[in-house]
Amino acid sequence: MNFSQVFKDALIFPFTDFFKLLKVFILYLGFFLLIPGLMALGYSLRVIQSTIAGIDELPDFDNSGKLISDGLNYVGASIIYGIPSYVIIFILIFSGIQDFATNPLAIIGLAIVGFIINVVFVLSLANMAFEDKFRAVFDFKKVFAMINRIGWGTYLSYLIVYTIIVEVLSLILTFANPYLIVTIGSIGGFIAYILISFFFNTFLILFGGRFRGLIYLKGIDDQNIGDGVSKLFY
Repeated sequence: MNFSQVFKDALIFPFTDFFKLLKVFILYLGFFLLIPGLMALGYSLRVIQSTIAGIDELPDFDNSGKLISDGLNYVGASIIYGIPSYVIIFILIFSGIQDFATNPLAIIGLAIVGFIINVVFVLSLANMAFEDKFRAVFDFKKVFAMINRIGWGTYLSYLIVYTIIVEVLSLILTFANPYLIVTIGSIGGFIAYILISFFFNTFLILFGGRFRGLIYLKGIDDQNIGDGVSKLFY
């Protein structure tokens, strides 16, 4: 796939099977119950695995226990990779900057740190899914080797466009909140906003999983793909 085809494929992918999309949405709605939310996050890793295996449709939901354990791995990896951002927020709070959430310099600083982290995290998470081992999320040598194979300019271009898409959709969602309240009332608008927010996050789970899988394919050699697919699906 060329550059534009990767994003076209990833954006359309969540809607290739409406019933599976709806099932992930329902799981994510139960996020406060913990287990359904973990299954939804674990499903994102399954999307990565199936994408690397060359499957162009949403995978099945069999082996719920594996989905839960994968979801825990997803959360654990996200928390660890998020530590630099948490440290910056902690520093901002205790330095007396109370409005860091609306402070332009603080927002830009956090965005830059988040992007730098994502340079590694996007492929690291895909590698964890591919290797089916939590420690694989810290295989930096392999991750940087894949980036070199893809090309730093090309890889960063993919990451920038991916980030822009996510941020633009997030802004649209943010601006939708007051519009919904005005058009259908405060209670109805709030409920609609919550449902749309959960659907948006469901879309990101599938879009992000597909994107990571497609990028991972560009950075790994065919022999490793074959070995990994055999381990995961046979």
